[in-house]
Amino acid sequence: MILARISRAIREQNWFAVALEFVIVIAGVVIGFQIQGWSAMQSERDREVAYLARLHTEIEELQVTRERSVSRREGFYTRLVEFADMLNGRADDEPEEEHCAAIGLSFVVSNPTDRLAVLDELLSVGGFETIRSPEVRAAIGNYLLVVRRAEDSNALSRDMVIVLHDQFPHLIRAASRQGGIGLPYSEFECDFDGMRADPVFRNAFATNGFGFSTHNAHNLSVDGALSALHGTVDEVLELEAGHDLPPENTE
Repeated sequence: MILARISRAIREQNWFAVALEFVIVIAGVVIGFQIQGWSAMQSERDREVAYLARLHTEIEELQVTRERSVSRREGFYTRLVEFADMLNGRADDEPEEEHCAAIGLSFVVSNPTDRLAVLDELLSVGGFETIRSPEVRAAIGNYLLVVRRAEDSNALSRDMVIVLHDQFPHLIRAASRQGGIGLPYSEFECDFDGMRADPVFRNAFATNGFGFSTHNAHNLSVDGALSALHGTVDEVLELEAGHDLPPENTE
C-alpha cells in the first residue's frame, strides 16, 4: 500500500507526498528496530534474573549440604589441636574418645562438595556475559578462584596424610560399625601412652595435623567466598527477609 501511494505521488509529481511517505517508512523501520532491540534486551534481562534466581537457590542448598561436613571436620581439627598440646606436654588434660576419633579420621581431607550447577552451565555455554552486575561477576570469579585453590591444596594434603591405623595398628585400632541409617562408620581405640612414647608416631601425627589444618582452613575459605557470593546475589535481586524470588524463566 505504501509503495502504491509513493508510485502515485511520483506520477503526480507530488514531491511533498513522496517525502512524507519516505519519512513514514524510515520511521517505521527505526521504531521496528527499537522494539526488536528492546525485546531482545528484555529477554536477556529475564535470562539474567532466571540465572541469578537459580544461583541463589543453589547457593542456599549448597550451604546446607556443606554445613554438616565442614562443621564436623572443624570439630575434628579442634580435637587434633588439643591432642597435639597433650602429646607435646603443652596441656595437662587427658585425651578422650573424641580425640581418638579425630586422630583416626585425620586422613580424611577430601573436598566437601563445592559445585554450583548453574556456574558449570554458564561456563560450558560461555554465558557469563548474561550476568551484567560487575559485583556478581566479581563474586563468582572470587568463589571459583577460592575453590580452585582449595582443590590444589587438598590434592597436596591427600598426598601428605597417613592412614594412622594402618601404619600404627598397635597404637590405634579401627573397627567398622553399622550406623542407624544403614551406613557404616569407623570407631577407634587409642593407646595414648604408647603414642606419647613413640617418636615415629608423633612425627606422623604432626604430618597429618598439618595436612588437616590446611584442609580445614580452605574449607572455611570456600564457605566465606560462598557466603560473600550469596550476599551479593541477594543485593542484586533486592531480596529482603520473607520476600519471594522472582519467578524463573523456563522458556
